[in-house]
Amino acid sequence: MRMRKILCPTVAAVCGLLTVAIAITAGGSAEELTHSGTAFDGTVQVRGSVNFAARWTAARTVEEDCYPAVTLKDGGGYIAAVFVDDAFSLKGVGASGRSHAWVMRLPDVLPGGNYGVYLSAGDITGTPQKPLAGGETPSDLRYRIGEITVIGDYDVHGVAASYASGTLSFTLRYTARTQIPTACSPVIEIHNADGWQTDLSNLRMTSAIPPYSTGWSTARRNELNNTGTTQITANASVSQRNYGKSYEIYAGMSATDELCLQGDRGRMSLVGVIDVAANGAVTVRELL
Repeated sequence: MRMRKILCPTVAAVCGLLTVAIAITAGGSAEELTHSGTAFDGTVQVRGSVNFAARWTAARTVEEDCYPAVTLKDGGGYIAAVFVDDAFSLKGVGASGRSHAWVMRLPDVLPGGNYGVYLSAGDITGTPQKPLAGGETPSDLRYRIGEITVIGDYDVHGVAASYASGTLSFTLRYTARTQIPTACSPVIEIHNADGWQTDLSNLRMTSAIPPYSTGWSTARRNELNNTGTTQITANASVSQRNYGKSYEIYAGMSATDELCLQGDRGRMSLVGVIDVAANGAVTVRELL
Protein backbone atom coordinates (compact mmCIF):
# COMPACT_ATOMS: atom_id res chain seq x y z
CA MET A 1 0.00 0.00 0.00
CA ARG A 2 1.31 3.42 -0.93
CA MET A 3 2.11 5.62 2.04
CA ARG A 4 -0.13 8.54 1.21
CA LYS A 5 -2.50 10.39 3.46
CA ILE A 6 -6.08 9.26 2.89
CA LEU A 7 -8.61 11.53 4.50
CA CYS A 8 -11.77 9.99 5.90
CA PRO A 9 -14.50 12.65 6.18
CA THR A 10 -16.11 12.89 9.57
CA VAL A 11 -19.68 13.11 8.30
CA ALA A 12 -21.79 10.02 8.94
CA ALA A 13 -23.23 10.09 5.42
CA VAL A 14 -19.82 9.17 4.00
CA CYS A 15 -18.10 7.01 6.60
CA GLY A 16 -20.97 6.03 8.83
CA LEU A 17 -20.65 5.77 12.62
CA LEU A 18 -18.84 2.63 13.71
CA THR A 19 -19.69 0.49 16.71
CA VAL A 20 -16.86 -1.72 17.93
CA ALA A 21 -16.77 -4.85 20.08
CA ILE A 22 -13.15 -5.23 21.22
CA ALA A 23 -10.95 -7.83 22.89
CA ILE A 24 -7.39 -7.06 24.02
CA THR A 25 -5.41 -10.18 24.87
CA ALA A 26 -1.95 -10.60 26.36
CA GLY A 27 -0.18 -13.36 28.23
CA GLY A 28 -3.13 -15.73 28.04
CA SER A 29 -5.57 -13.33 29.70
CA ALA A 30 -8.26 -11.37 27.91
CA GLU A 31 -10.47 -8.41 28.59
CA GLU A 32 -13.69 -8.42 26.56
CA LEU A 33 -14.75 -4.89 25.75
CA THR A 34 -17.80 -3.38 24.12
CA HIS A 35 -17.05 0.15 23.03
CA SER A 36 -19.85 2.66 23.24
CA GLY A 37 -17.85 5.79 23.86
CA THR A 38 -17.06 4.85 27.45
CA ALA A 39 -14.08 3.22 29.15
CA PHE A 40 -13.97 -0.43 30.20
CA ASP A 41 -13.07 -1.66 33.66
CA GLY A 42 -9.84 -3.53 34.18
CA THR A 43 -6.19 -3.41 33.15
CA VAL A 44 -4.44 -5.78 30.78
CA GLN A 45 -0.81 -6.61 31.61
CA VAL A 46 1.29 -6.93 28.45
CA ARG A 47 4.86 -7.77 27.51
CA GLY A 48 6.26 -7.39 24.00
CA SER A 49 3.01 -7.24 22.05
CA VAL A 50 -0.74 -6.78 22.32
CA ASN A 51 -3.31 -8.95 20.56
CA PHE A 52 -6.20 -6.79 19.40
CA ALA A 53 -9.47 -8.24 18.06
CA ALA A 54 -12.51 -6.24 17.05
CA ARG A 55 -15.88 -6.59 15.38
CA TRP A 56 -16.74 -3.42 13.47
CA THR A 57 -20.29 -2.59 12.39
CA ALA A 58 -21.88 0.51 10.90
CA ALA A 59 -25.51 1.50 10.38
CA ARG A 60 -24.47 3.10 7.09
CA THR A 61 -21.85 1.45 4.89
CA VAL A 62 -18.44 3.10 5.08
CA GLU A 63 -17.62 4.45 1.63
CA GLU A 64 -14.05 5.71 2.08
CA ASP A 65 -10.81 4.11 3.21
CA CYS A 66 -10.52 4.37 7.00
CA TYR A 67 -8.05 2.49 9.18
CA PRO A 68 -8.23 1.42 12.82
CA ALA A 69 -5.63 2.94 15.13
CA VAL A 70 -4.72 2.38 18.75
CA THR A 71 -2.95 5.15 20.66
CA LEU A 72 -1.14 4.75 23.98
CA LYS A 73 -0.95 7.80 26.25
CA ASP A 74 1.19 8.10 29.36
CA GLY A 75 0.08 9.37 32.74
CA GLY A 76 0.55 12.97 31.62
CA GLY A 77 -1.76 12.51 28.65
CA TYR A 78 1.08 12.59 26.14
CA ILE A 79 1.07 10.21 23.18
CA ALA A 80 3.64 7.45 23.72
CA ALA A 81 2.86 5.24 20.70
CA VAL A 82 0.41 5.01 17.79
CA PHE A 83 -0.41 1.76 15.98
CA VAL A 84 -2.19 1.70 12.62
CA ASP A 85 -3.26 -1.45 10.78
CA ASP A 86 -2.91 -0.19 7.21
CA ALA A 87 -3.71 -3.68 5.92
CA PHE A 88 -7.27 -3.47 7.23
CA SER A 89 -9.48 -0.85 5.64
CA LEU A 90 -12.87 -0.15 7.15
CA LYS A 91 -14.22 0.71 3.71
CA GLY A 92 -17.30 -1.37 2.99
CA VAL A 93 -18.12 -2.12 6.64
CA GLY A 94 -21.89 -2.12 7.13
CA ALA A 95 -24.59 -3.56 9.33
CA SER A 96 -23.37 -7.14 8.86
CA GLY A 97 -20.00 -6.16 10.34
CA ARG A 98 -16.44 -7.27 9.80
CA SER A 99 -13.97 -8.97 12.14
CA HIS A 100 -10.45 -7.69 12.62
CA ALA A 101 -7.48 -9.40 14.31
CA TRP A 102 -4.19 -7.61 14.79
CA VAL A 103 -0.94 -8.07 16.74
CA MET A 104 0.61 -4.78 17.84
CA ARG A 105 4.34 -5.07 18.59
CA LEU A 106 5.27 -2.65 21.35
CA PRO A 107 8.19 -0.31 20.55
CA ASP A 108 11.50 -1.43 22.03
CA VAL A 109 11.99 2.02 23.54
CA LEU A 110 8.60 2.10 25.28
CA PRO A 111 9.22 2.20 29.05
CA GLY A 112 7.22 -0.01 31.36
CA GLY A 113 4.29 1.49 33.21
CA ASN A 114 0.59 2.23 32.86
CA TYR A 115 -0.80 3.60 29.60
CA GLY A 116 -4.26 4.69 28.59
CA VAL A 117 -5.51 2.89 25.47
CA TYR A 118 -7.40 4.95 22.89
CA LEU A 119 -9.20 3.71 19.79
CA SER A 120 -9.76 5.76 16.65
CA ALA A 121 -10.48 5.45 12.93
CA GLY A 122 -8.89 7.67 10.34
CA ASP A 123 -6.10 8.00 7.84
CA ILE A 124 -3.12 5.79 7.22
CA THR A 125 -0.85 7.88 9.47
CA GLY A 126 -3.03 7.21 12.54
CA THR A 127 -4.59 10.69 12.57
CA PRO A 128 -8.23 10.28 13.67
CA GLN A 129 -10.69 11.47 11.03
CA LYS A 130 -14.11 10.30 12.16
CA PRO A 131 -16.19 9.83 15.29
CA LEU A 132 -17.24 6.44 16.62
CA ALA A 133 -20.77 5.65 17.71
CA GLY A 134 -22.05 6.16 21.23
CA GLY A 135 -21.11 8.36 24.15
CA GLU A 136 -19.45 11.76 24.17
CA THR A 137 -17.11 12.46 21.28
CA PRO A 138 -13.61 13.49 22.50
CA SER A 139 -12.05 16.55 20.90
CA ASP A 140 -9.21 14.52 19.35
CA LEU A 141 -11.52 11.66 18.24
CA ARG A 142 -9.46 9.18 20.25
CA TYR A 143 -11.80 7.15 22.47
CA ARG A 144 -10.43 5.79 25.70
CA ILE A 145 -11.16 2.06 25.93
CA GLY A 146 -9.08 1.20 28.97
CA GLU A 147 -5.56 0.82 30.29
CA ILE A 148 -2.62 -1.53 29.89
CA THR A 149 0.38 -2.11 32.10
CA VAL A 150 3.54 -2.65 30.07
CA ILE A 151 6.12 -4.95 31.63
CA GLY A 152 9.51 -5.93 30.27
CA ASP A 153 11.35 -9.16 29.57
CA TYR A 154 13.29 -8.39 32.75
CA ASP A 155 13.67 -5.79 35.48
CA VAL A 156 16.87 -4.49 37.08
CA HIS A 157 17.54 -2.45 40.23
CA GLY A 158 20.54 -1.20 42.12
CA VAL A 159 20.58 -2.89 45.53
CA ALA A 160 23.97 -1.99 47.05
CA ALA A 161 26.97 0.25 46.43
CA SER A 162 30.28 0.89 48.16
CA TYR A 163 33.49 2.82 47.56
CA ALA A 164 37.00 2.08 48.76
CA SER A 165 40.54 2.77 47.54
CA GLY A 166 39.46 4.41 44.31
CA THR A 167 37.01 1.66 43.27
CA LEU A 168 33.24 1.93 43.15
CA SER A 169 31.41 -1.39 43.51
CA PHE A 170 27.80 -1.48 42.38
CA THR A 171 25.48 -4.47 42.88
CA LEU A 172 22.51 -5.05 40.59
CA ARG A 173 19.58 -7.44 40.93
CA TYR A 174 18.09 -8.75 37.67
CA THR A 175 14.65 -10.38 37.56
CA ALA A 176 13.73 -12.25 34.36
CA ARG A 177 10.30 -13.01 32.90
CA THR A 178 11.66 -14.86 29.89
CA GLN A 179 14.69 -17.00 29.14
CA ILE A 180 17.79 -14.86 28.72
CA PRO A 181 19.52 -15.82 25.45
CA THR A 182 23.13 -16.92 25.54
CA ALA A 183 24.13 -13.89 23.45
CA CYS A 184 22.73 -11.41 26.01
CA SER A 185 24.78 -10.05 28.91
CA PRO A 186 24.29 -7.16 31.34
CA VAL A 187 25.48 -3.76 30.16
CA ILE A 188 26.17 -0.63 32.21
CA GLU A 189 26.46 2.98 31.10
CA ILE A 190 27.53 5.85 33.34
CA HIS A 191 26.40 9.37 32.46
CA ASN A 192 26.90 12.86 33.77
CA ALA A 193 25.50 16.18 32.54
CA ASP A 194 27.66 15.91 29.41
CA GLY A 195 26.25 12.49 28.45
CA TRP A 196 27.78 9.05 28.38
CA GLN A 197 31.14 9.05 30.14
CA THR A 198 33.81 6.58 29.07
CA ASP A 199 36.07 7.88 31.82
CA LEU A 200 34.00 6.14 34.51
CA SER A 201 32.83 3.06 32.63
CA ASN A 202 36.00 0.97 32.72
CA LEU A 203 34.18 -1.81 34.51
CA ARG A 204 36.71 -4.51 35.33
CA MET A 205 34.85 -7.81 35.04
CA THR A 206 35.03 -11.12 33.22
CA SER A 207 32.52 -10.69 30.40
CA ALA A 208 33.67 -10.72 26.79
CA ILE A 209 32.04 -7.35 26.13
CA PRO A 210 34.40 -4.66 27.49
CA PRO A 211 34.06 -2.11 28.91
CA TYR A 212 30.56 -3.02 30.02
CA SER A 213 31.38 -6.36 31.64
CA THR A 214 29.73 -7.03 34.96
CA GLY A 215 30.85 -10.32 36.40
CA TRP A 216 28.38 -12.11 34.18
CA SER A 217 28.94 -15.82 33.68
CA THR A 218 27.18 -18.98 32.56
CA ALA A 219 26.39 -19.68 36.22
CA ARG A 220 24.72 -16.29 36.62
CA ARG A 221 22.69 -16.77 33.43
CA ASN A 222 21.59 -20.22 34.54
CA GLU A 223 20.59 -18.89 37.94
CA LEU A 224 18.56 -16.12 36.33
CA ASN A 225 16.85 -18.49 33.91
CA ASN A 226 16.20 -21.21 36.48
CA THR A 227 15.18 -19.14 39.52
CA GLY A 228 14.09 -15.87 37.88
CA THR A 229 16.62 -13.69 39.69
CA THR A 230 20.35 -13.14 40.18
CA GLN A 231 22.74 -10.48 41.49
CA ILE A 232 25.96 -9.23 39.93
CA THR A 233 28.53 -6.70 41.09
CA ALA A 234 30.36 -4.29 38.79
CA ASN A 235 33.48 -2.28 39.63
CA ALA A 236 34.48 1.10 38.22
CA SER A 237 37.68 3.04 38.89
CA VAL A 238 37.30 6.63 40.09
CA SER A 239 40.13 9.01 39.24
CA GLN A 240 40.84 12.72 39.66
CA ARG A 241 39.13 13.59 36.38
CA ASN A 242 35.85 12.46 37.99
CA TYR A 243 36.14 14.79 40.99
CA GLY A 244 33.38 17.33 41.48
CA LYS A 245 30.89 15.52 39.24
CA SER A 246 27.66 13.59 39.67
CA TYR A 247 26.86 10.45 37.70
CA GLU A 248 23.79 8.44 36.79
CA ILE A 249 24.21 4.69 36.38
CA TYR A 250 22.08 2.83 33.82
CA ALA A 251 21.78 -0.93 33.30
CA GLY A 252 20.33 -3.10 30.55
CA MET A 253 21.06 -6.22 28.51
CA SER A 254 23.40 -6.26 25.52
CA ALA A 255 24.29 -8.65 22.69
CA THR A 256 27.75 -7.64 21.41
CA ASP A 257 27.23 -3.93 20.58
CA GLU A 258 23.43 -3.92 20.42
CA LEU A 259 20.90 -3.78 23.23
CA CYS A 260 18.71 -6.86 23.53
CA LEU A 261 15.45 -7.54 25.34
CA GLN A 262 13.21 -4.92 26.91
CA GLY A 263 13.33 -3.92 30.56
CA ASP A 264 10.41 -2.77 32.67
CA ARG A 265 11.72 0.78 32.36
CA GLY A 266 12.92 0.64 28.76
CA ARG A 267 16.08 -0.67 27.11
CA MET A 268 18.27 1.07 29.74
CA SER A 269 17.09 1.56 33.34
CA LEU A 270 18.35 4.18 35.79
CA VAL A 271 19.61 2.14 38.77
CA GLY A 272 21.57 4.64 40.83
CA VAL A 273 23.06 8.12 41.25
CA ILE A 274 26.48 8.89 42.75
CA ASP A 275 28.24 12.14 43.66
CA VAL A 276 32.03 12.50 43.51
CA ALA A 277 33.16 15.39 45.73
CA ALA A 278 35.97 17.79 44.83
CA ASN A 279 38.25 15.89 47.24
CA GLY A 280 37.38 12.52 45.62
CA ALA A 281 34.96 11.28 48.25
CA VAL A 282 32.14 9.24 46.69
CA THR A 283 28.57 9.36 48.00
CA VAL A 284 25.77 7.11 46.76
CA ARG A 285 22.86 9.49 46.50
CA GLU A 286 20.20 6.87 45.71
CA LEU A 287 19.65 3.34 44.46
CA LEU A 288 16.75 2.72 42.09
